[in-house]
Amino acid sequence: MLLQYLLVHTSVFSGALAASLSHVLHEKREIPLPGFKQRIDGDSIIPVRIGLRQSNLHTGYERLMDVSHPSSENYGKHLTKEEVHSIFAPADETVDAVKNWLLGSGLFGDDEIMHYENKGWLAVDMPARHAEALLGTHFYEVESANGNVRIGCEEYYVPAHISGHVDYIKPGVKLSAPMKKRQINQKRGLSAASHHHVPHVRPPHYPGWALPPAAQGLPPALQNCGVNITPTCIKALYDLPTAKYSQPEDVMGLYESYDSFSQEDITLFFQNFATNVPAGTKPKVISVDGGTAPVAPSDERNGGESDIDLDLAISLIYPQSVTVYEVDDLPNSSGETGKDGFLNTFLDSIDGSYCNYSAYGITGDSPTLDATY
Repeated sequence: MLLQYLLVHTSVFSGALAASLSHVLHEKREIPLPGFKQRIDGDSIIPVRIGLRQSNLHTGYERLMDVSHPSSENYGKHLTKEEVHSIFAPADETVDAVKNWLLGSGLFGDDEIMHYENKGWLAVDMPARHAEALLGTHFYEVESANGNVRIGCEEYYVPAHISGHVDYIKPGVKLSAPMKKRQINQKRGLSAASHHHVPHVRPPHYPGWALPPAAQGLPPALQNCGVNITPTCIKALYDLPTAKYSQPEDVMGLYESYDSFSQEDITLFFQNFATNVPAGTKPKVISVDGGTAPVAPSDERNGGESDIDLDLAISLIYPQSVTVYEVDDLPNSSGETGKDGFLNTFLDSIDGSYCNYSAYGITGDSPTLDATY
């Protein structure tokens, strides 16, 4: 993640509790928050998750090849979950620095800060006003055309001495998962969305793209890689070889929830940007607890994310196959029920032992987080 180390002047946050002069800019959106936005109520509880800077990431490729390449003596000797957590766990110094920052704010007690079992995250739920004071920012509700609400901010700041220990914080410049905003007339049994057609959300319009001088000497297919996400650009960026083989036991799996792909959309993408993929190519879809895919291009659940995932996944690995796990029915995946267990439903479906796993005094589903079917 590219961080911009700019000192904060308290006047930037007029009308809000300001970050001190020791704070630096950690993340900032390059494009303003989309759609209609309004300040979030200060008493609203925000689930803040702090991603800690991991260790040994530079060894990831070598470790992967060590157990994945047939010529390696460790071929097939895959690491356990615990081994992976330990290898890439943030340094103790990192965990202590971030926890001390949170405790030093005087806003939380030690028992309110949870350290994830994978060691990479710290979690604390707090009122929005506390999160704004801690990060020197304003949090907004961003409402889309279909009535879903996400939480995010334009930028946020952290103390200079912990900036190197924090990867990123969410919600932040990355918006939260969608939530259904409740309207007053819903209490009378009416749905605000039932009285009008919800148009398909179109991507925002950006000014014309000026070709950088450095790109003018590149092949035409690579000149616009600064703004276009195409298989050709991705292959050039990461030096990916052209896929040639298909093994039945090797299938790429994609997790999707709420956002669903449109077969018409991905077919059109292949026609224009991946002619190596035959017309009509589609992923295998496994529905988990009511997940629905594909959907029509005009469907409100076709937000584009699943389309992009499949556009690139299929284009880059074809003739290898792709399976989509579409998770959760509409009320739960949209946040309408308030039971956003995130990956828990998916993990329950592929690993029966996870249903009975015990951690932090909880066995199986957490009643306040996980949907019940």
